[in-house]
Amino acid sequence: MIESWLRAIGFYRAFFIVSFIPASTGLLLALRSGHPFSFTNFILAISGIWAFHIGTNLINDYYDYIFKTDVINKVQTPFSGGTRVIIEGLLSPVAIRNVAIASFAIGFIPLCILAYISGFTILLLAITGAFSGYFYSAPPFKFAYRGLGELFIGLNFGPFILMTAYYSQARTFTLDALFVSIIIGLFSSAIITVNEFPDFEADKETGKRNLVVILGLERGVVLYRAILYSAFGLILIGLALHILPAISAISLLLIPKVNGIVTRLSVSPQDIPTMTASSAGTIQTFVLTWIILSAGFIYGIWTGLN
Repeated sequence: MIESWLRAIGFYRAFFIVSFIPASTGLLLALRSGHPFSFTNFILAISGIWAFHIGTNLINDYYDYIFKTDVINKVQTPFSGGTRVIIEGLLSPVAIRNVAIASFAIGFIPLCILAYISGFTILLLAITGAFSGYFYSAPPFKFAYRGLGELFIGLNFGPFILMTAYYSQARTFTLDALFVSIIIGLFSSAIITVNEFPDFEADKETGKRNLVVILGLERGVVLYRAILYSAFGLILIGLALHILPAISAISLLLIPKVNGIVTRLSVSPQDIPTMTASSAGTIQTFVLTWIILSAGFIYGIWTGLN
């Protein structure tokens, strides 16, 4: 039973790291700006963030089952196709739905405490994040079914999470933090976009009109390429404007890796092994970029140099 729930929340798909990347980046940016570290505030922030992430994963699995998207999907990869815990009879749809709703409710507890400590402005991020997370697949908005899922993934796993963590320490927002959050959000959007390729046929048949379905596989690759290159373009701009530390330039060495991923996918956008390798490569690129950026921020915090 525990293993089924861990599978349902996305634990085996590196669920924690996906939320931790923007949260930890927000923390480091605040410390780099000279704000004192509050362990309590960060724990409150990440607890609420993780609870919302659990709720989002579960409610998405529930509605992808209700709308038959995962039911008819015969393609299962480590990164797409849903968790299938409902389809395999491991957990009931009602249990998934109820725990999802409970997770969103629980997430507001630490975030409300944090708002009391740091300022109620943070509740605006919490409410917006919970709203877009729940209605990512849920009616009446069904963002993922109307070509808006990629946008809200980018916002949630970029600006919303990063700025929540930043505000938990700094009690304010800055344009520099927002700039970095957009870079993180673009990588998150790239991940969800490339993960939509294996689900293309099932999504198309059930009316889940994400951007890959709307554009088609070939133009979907163009979109995927544009998102990734935009992220690296912003890194270049950040270096030029001294928003990012000089060490961040090392991340540009990943561009040839990205070129290879995009090229292979453009040649074989319907090949399942290629799709899977593209998803894995995109995640690896994101994690490596985060490590490089984080190293630069930590160096700046340690030495006082940016």
